[in-house]
Amino acid sequence: MRALGLALIWVALSSTIAVGQQPVSEADRWFAEGKKAMDEQRWAEACNAFQKSKEAEDALGTRLNLALCYRSWGKVKSAYDVYVGIDAAARRIGANEFITAAREGMEAMKPELSYLAV
Repeated sequence: MRALGLALIWVALSSTIAVGQQPVSEADRWFAEGKKAMDEQRWAEACNAFQKSKEAEDALGTRLNLALCYRSWGKVKSAYDVYVGIDAAARRIGANEFITAAREGMEAMKPELSYLAV
């Protein structure tokens, strides 16, 4: 159920510009490239594009897509770290839907994480 929730959030946040709006920004271009690559399961290209979109404009939706991309690619630690960052940033601005998405993502990934016992 959590995966479905994350997928629905991803779909809701994946559209970045509507017809008739301002010209597409650099961040939007990278985001669209990342979404296309992710749809085609080209994980390295997709994650790189989402990272470049984040660098151009640090949006929580871009971060969420970056986390989903890393997770799909099998980069568990990278995905988890992005979720932690989303949670912190979303709490600072009170973006409850992103707080929920980040926490659900972190919780879902716990079985995939490696732990070192000392």
